[in-house]
Amino acid sequence: RDWPETPDRFEVYGETRPAKTVGGDFYDFMHLGPDRVAILIGDVSGKGMPASLTMARLLAEFRVSAVTADDPAEVLSRLNESMVKHSQRGIFCTIAYIQVDVATGRMRCA
Repeated sequence: RDWPETPDRFEVYGETRPAKTVGGDFYDFMHLGPDRVAILIGDVSGKGMPASLTMARLLAEFRVSAVTADDPAEVLSRLNESMVKHSQRGIFCTIAYIQVDVATGRMRCA
């Protein structure tokens, strides 16, 4: 809802429709600079409050890591370390992280 109109070379739309009241599916978009965009899509295993709380923590940590680490693999490595350290046993997450240079169309993925 708060995606800026510029750069006008990249439009974003996302919507989540959970099967239950709360869950672990998530996505996020953010600007990394004037011509770079970050896209994160993921799913925390399980359902209900544990998955939802883990997802909320991962999204917050992603926002911090994405601006402090340039390499997508490094961002995911940091998120993995945090998840191993702070999550309940048996909970895991599947994530795709993509950086898009809207000026060139090049992408970096992890």
